[in-house]
Amino acid sequence: MAKHLWALCCEDVIIDSASNNVTLINVFEQFIVPRLPVVIPRKNYVASLWQRELPASEDERFHLKFVIHSEGEEPNESNVPDIELTIPRGNASVRHFGSLQGITVRRAGNLFVKIMMSRNGERVSSWTEEAKITIKVSL
Repeated sequence: MAKHLWALCCEDVIIDSASNNVTLINVFEQFIVPRLPVVIPRKNYVASLWQRELPASEDERFHLKFVIHSEGEEPNESNVPDIELTIPRGNASVRHFGSLQGITVRRAGNLFVKIMMSRNGERVSSWTEEAKITIKVSL
């Protein structure tokens, strides 16, 4: 199964069509909000990089989902959509830029973005936490 290498949150992503290089705009680790609760209206991204573990002669497919919750709250994973990613044969890795929009923040403190992966590449399998990004929320 693919191996998680890194992940971070940013406000925008630009992919250069000539070089395929990525520019991550306004990488952030905190939200400063005027009041609570509040919905963060702007679109944000979770950028991540995944490395192949199967032989390069095969496509490598797996599912991801992002679960967001505040510290002290139980995460609700029941209505979280998942996406399928493929590392095409011959490629060593794949980048993913998941969109986060309309995040509801109910309390100050830590907001967690858990990156979950399906271990056998099927939606019906169990999900494991591959990474957790912490975003500080303050007034």
